[in-house]
Amino acid sequence: MKKPLIHIGKIAQRTVFTCDRITYILLKIEIQGELKASPGQFIMLETGNDSYLDRPFSILQLRERELSLLIEVKGRGTRKLLSMKKGDSVRFKGIHGNGLGPIENYYGKKIALIAGGMGIVPIFH
Repeated sequence: MKKPLIHIGKIAQRTVFTCDRITYILLKIEIQGELKASPGQFIMLETGNDSYLDRPFSILQLRERELSLLIEVKGRGTRKLLSMKKGDSVRFKGIHGNGLGPIENYYGKKIALIAGGMGIVPIFH
């Protein structure tokens, strides 16, 4: 089993908003090098020294040198992200998961896309 590649990026933008009393973070990370991802794939994001586990987050969008995540604030790890600022460094592992192929691969087939809660993220991607 190969060891996952660790990436280091910088927060390019952090937008916090609330919807139906749930707090979300739109986190845009400036990345070094090139990453490729398909809808449904995810990264494992470090959320601080006091958090024991990396957290999995689906990729909302991946453009040339910017990775976007939509995160629901739920626990200690995601609350730690609320204190981070533009320019702060973040580390993540991945890209993980199989993902979906291009929609053209499903031509002539019936497709149902179902998502709820944070499951909407891969559909946006």
